[in-house]
Amino acid sequence: MITYNVSIPENKQSFFQEFLDMIGADYEKKLDDFKLSKEHKEILDQRLKQDKKSFVSAKDALKQVRDKYEL
Repeated sequence: MITYNVSIPENKQSFFQEFLDMIGADYEKKLDDFKLSKEHKEILDQRLKQDKKSFVSAKDALKQVRDKYEL
């Protein structure tokens, strides 16, 4: 058996679901309901106002986490 993880536009959902039913596929429908709280948005806005020279690159941040937690 092969498993795929796909994202389908809402306007194509019924077609895709009908196709999956037609071929006898097992599927699980998940909705993307992720939303930021007002507090989280304010934190992100504050971070965007900081001097870019103080930012840590993703590579360095991952290294720091690995070192800290011995991963």
